[in-house]
Amino acid sequence: MRVEGNTTILLFGPGEFRSTSSASIFGGKFREARVERGKVLPVYFPEDTEVKITGDFVAVNGSTIPESWKKFSDKDYGRIFLFGESDSGKSSFAAYVMNTMGIETAIDADVGQNDIAHPGAMGMGVKKSDIYTLQHLEVSEVAFVGVISPSGFESRCLRAFTHLVKKVRGRAVVDTTGWVRGWRAREYKLSKIETFEPDVVACFGEPPYYLDGYEVITLESFVVRKRDRDLRASIRGRRYEHWLNDLEEVEVCVDDVMTRNTSMLQGCRLEDDLLSSFGDVVYAEKGFDFLNIYSENFDAGREAISMLREFYGVAEVNIIKPSDLSGLFLGLFRGNRYLSPGILKGIDFEERKIKILGRKDIDTVEFGSFRLDEDLKEILVRVP
Repeated sequence: MRVEGNTTILLFGPGEFRSTSSASIFGGKFREARVERGKVLPVYFPEDTEVKITGDFVAVNGSTIPESWKKFSDKDYGRIFLFGESDSGKSSFAAYVMNTMGIETAIDADVGQNDIAHPGAMGMGVKKSDIYTLQHLEVSEVAFVGVISPSGFESRCLRAFTHLVKKVRGRAVVDTTGWVRGWRAREYKLSKIETFEPDVVACFGEPPYYLDGYEVITLESFVVRKRDRDLRASIRGRRYEHWLNDLEEVEVCVDDVMTRNTSMLQGCRLEDDLLSSFGDVVYAEKGFDFLNIYSENFDAGREAISMLREFYGVAEVNIIKPSDLSGLFLGLFRGNRYLSPGILKGIDFEERKIKILGRKDIDTVEFGSFRLDEDLKEILVRVP
């Protein structure tokens, strides 16, 4: 088909285009591009051209890039922190400033919809050529977190974010979650801002009171279609599928690797008739400050748990159903280098071995706080 100059094709995913001359997408130049389901690409053609399009699209006159974005790109900011609710255009703007301002590094700190790494992690990427999504960046560092929402896990997320910020060299942009309301969100966002020390906070929508004292520029959103909860879950599922591809089933002795984010299998075995009086105990262990009891039917109320805590002299008593651990999301490392996510398949308590979908060359396993079902949907799990 023939497209007149000064026209934007809003291409709805899944879809793709190919053209005889370059089009502009978020400030980058492309002759072809593909968009996945649930996303929209604004493909701007400055001059007449022949285009082959697959998928649904709408043609509009002129460029759809907001004027506030263009004015922002005329500035000389070196460290940019993006702030706004979900589906406000933060990730698209991150691609735009990398294309138009010469910024080469991005941190995606959104643990739910991470484009550089995968859900349950934060990622840092480096730009090698024009991009229209952060997925096109070359992954330079991944910080495994093991959660898809920072709420309740702020400290763990801030440790991961701090790790990535320490790796930044030169100019960078930080994309963040849409969690911006309430005092916990306020403290979490301010901690990130103080860690990154940006030149400017790019805010989508009205800036909240707690950004007073920072240089803030308000930007217009670029959102054609908001994503509902099911669609966002589907997008996460595709990211899991991509990162879990080509892994193999391996068995690892927990005494031969380092385990993090958990006290499981970190204590000494405990056999006691007192515990068996509450249910069938598969395994029990006592550590520095914990008692972990693995059982499918351990029946103990609050008073009984308090009694066990005092009797064994521990700070916490954790009841874990082994069946809840199947499918647990893991982070796999070799030294300080992140290799890939993994999936817990089972635990042999007698042999102190775990069976995982992962890699053989690992020496560290970090435990997440959710598991994936057969449809790659997340189910929260309390991991001690």
